[in-house]
Amino acid sequence: MIGSRDRRALLVGAGAVALVLTARLVPTALRDLAAARERLAVSELLLQETRTAIRDLPTLEDSARVLTARVAALASRLLDASSESAALAELSRRLGTVLDRHQARLVRLDQLPDSLIAGALCEVRVALGFESDLRGVAGLLQTLAEGAVLLVPERITVSAENPFAAPPEPERLQVELRLTAWYLPRGRRA
Repeated sequence: MIGSRDRRALLVGAGAVALVLTARLVPTALRDLAAARERLAVSELLLQETRTAIRDLPTLEDSARVLTARVAALASRLLDASSESAALAELSRRLGTVLDRHQARLVRLDQLPDSLIAGALCEVRVALGFESDLRGVAGLLQTLAEGAVLLVPERITVSAENPFAAPPEPERLQVELRLTAWYLPRGRRA
């Protein structure tokens, strides 16, 4: 038989063990509970975002169709080239033809650095220097704007060769034009 003293010792010992276990287990259980609540909140947020994305999917599909159609429409206005050097050669050939058509004299044609790639599209940039009269410059710019190839002018500088010359001297304008053109390398075409 267990005496009252032994019973008290057992109760005090059991209480001490329970207190130690509680002191160790409760903080761990509270941390686990907080982490579970955080995971639940993240899961609920992810579920809301997924539901929103599914709800907006038809709109996104329509936008993708429109964007694809616009890019496809631009495809015919890109340079036909397989590499950057081929794109530069094609652009030089086209610019030479336009310059000849408007009686402009090519002074220089330099490729500009920092060409970039945007997805499958690649960019080639040039600085074009030429001389012409006012009618030739206006016609050339109009031809470039309406041309078969999409050319984006970055900057144009026009200066008169000799603005104070006597009237018998023909008008000569010096033009510096920076252009950007795009090409789709054949290896990247879908």
